Amino acid sequence: RSSTHFWQSKMAASRTILSGCRRCVRSWLDSRRLSPVGYRPGVRLCSSSSDSSPPTPTTPPDFFHPAVQSILVQITGVDVERVFHHVKSKVDPPTYKLMTDEQLKKAYEETVQRAGERLQMPPVLAERAPIDPTPIAENPELDQLDTAKFVFTDISQDIPDRERFIVVRDLNGVLRRATWEERDRLLQLYFPKEGRRIRPPPLFRDDHINVVLEADRHEDLLDLCCIQFEPDSADFIRVHHRVYEDIFKEKKYGLLRSTRHFGGLAWYMTRNGKIDDLLVDMLQLDLADDAVQLVRLFCMLHPNSQSAAQIVQNNLQGLDVVKTFAECDAVKGGVVELAIQAYQAAQTGTEQADTS
Repeated sequence: RSSTHFWQSKMAASRTILSGCRRCVRSWLDSRRLSPVGYRPGVRLCSSSSDSSPPTPTTPPDFFHPAVQSILVQITGVDVERVFHHVKSKVDPPTYKLMTDEQLKKAYEETVQRAGERLQMPPVLAERAPIDPTPIAENPELDQLDTAKFVFTDISQDIPDRERFIVVRDLNGVLRRATWEERDRLLQLYFPKEGRRIRPPPLFRDDHINVVLEADRHEDLLDLCCIQFEPDSADFIRVHHRVYEDIFKEKKYGLLRSTRHFGGLAWYMTRNGKIDDLLVDMLQLDLADDAVQLVRLFCMLHPNSQSAAQIVQNNLQGLDVVKTFAECDAVKGGVVELAIQAYQAAQTGTEQADTS
């Protein structure tokens, strides 16, 4: 009898909670407050801009601007052996084909195209705004009615995740919108994405990240980060910035070159005015064109810099662009100038050897 009374009280409590939620949700919908973050139809978070017009001199372009993407793709490079070096499954025996020069050229072009698809850069977005913590409704009569929170999720198949209705009934009877962390867990529960866990693994804790970085597993860490987190989440941004800062500190730019993460690294360094060592690295690797493009990207993101004004005013080209940056805006101007001189000396020696 006591057991029956217990379950009857539980069912009555559940009906009370659901009834209260229905009334609150109905009034909430009527007031057009469905969106968790003020969603506006037509706004796409991860799509590239279709506007191909160049940015104005006083307005820095965003990551998705075609001019920015063109530079980032160019300086990333396509090293076919690097792109396809990871072997995750059993290797099949190689096959050998006899090809003409034309067929070989076509096969190589197809391989480069597939490599370019693998080098698609993860989007760089601003951190998502916190969800409005204002309670939807407060029901003191539900205070401590149960020992666990109630979560209400719209699991319809035709609703984008960002617009999906998710609310939480707290133990004190407050009905509120789910936080981003709660939304991510629930969406993974109802709509699982391959490779993603409901709760982030300890790997992404700062103390564990240090161990991964000491082993030079920067690329692997970023790959897992792209699977586990949304690109505008705080954890996604934190992990990426942590990796970028380690590469900047240790000058290990080669760990990400010709990977899909090099564009994001170059964007981060350029926005924060930390491209001196990267320029030196490019010049030492005989990548002068990449160095020039990196400085042009710096001028686009810092249109009021002295370098931008000098380059536009004098219509500078080639290494003169890098020299101007070294003279005007470089933090380590002397180091960059020495790298330029060493590159020019090496080029001169190579030309003399070819002519002789």
